[in-house]
Amino acid sequence: MTRTPPGIPSSPLPPVSAEYKTAMPALPGKRPQVHVWKMFRSTGGAMHLDFGKTGLITKPGAKGALLLDNVKREARMVPPVHAQAAAPPATAPGGAMPHTPKPPALPNVKDLGKRIIGGHPAEGKMYTFHPPKVPGLPQPGKAPAGPKIPAMAKPPIPSAPRAKVQTLEVWTHTQLKVPLLTKASGISGLQSSICKNAKGGEPPASLFRIPPGYKLVEPKPPTPAPSPA
Repeated sequence: MTRTPPGIPSSPLPPVSAEYKTAMPALPGKRPQVHVWKMFRSTGGAMHLDFGKTGLITKPGAKGALLLDNVKREARMVPPVHAQAAAPPATAPGGAMPHTPKPPALPNVKDLGKRIIGGHPAEGKMYTFHPPKVPGLPQPGKAPAGPKIPAMAKPPIPSAPRAKVQTLEVWTHTQLKVPLLTKASGISGLQSSICKNAKGGEPPASLFRIPPGYKLVEPKPPTPAPSPA
């Protein structure tokens, strides 16, 4: 059974054009990396993600996606990519391939109600992902089973390491069905993403085809594994 990713309704989505500003977590001693990218969606469900130096075109039912190199003006077929609108992808430095956070499945969902974000009506949900329990680790404050030790002689039991609870707050446009505001905590690859501009209407059909003057490059063959000695 196929599960619908958080923030993506199962019904057909309306056509839309949107621009996002995404902040990635900062490295120690550095400021967060901020990237601006655009998303276009057609009535038929085709998607074009424009990251500046790179782009990605996906179409429902297609055997692959088109990866665009806007610097070399090349297009390459890659395996299908399932876009997650709830957690907009952020580009790596230099406009490399997008990185989409992948939180664990089956979150706890909390309805945050409705509010106005950037002048647009939005509905909010909070997704909380609890880390799985690690077997074999002692519980904090509990001594492992064994012979009893006098109270004054008990050694301190260090707390077992715990994975952080991950949360994803998503505010979705009630009519256009695109995320207007996304905040992540504890999820690698995303800090926040805000929609700077969203408008309905059919994007130009040319956005979902290989741009004129681009060369279609054959996919690179897989690197053969070294022969055993």
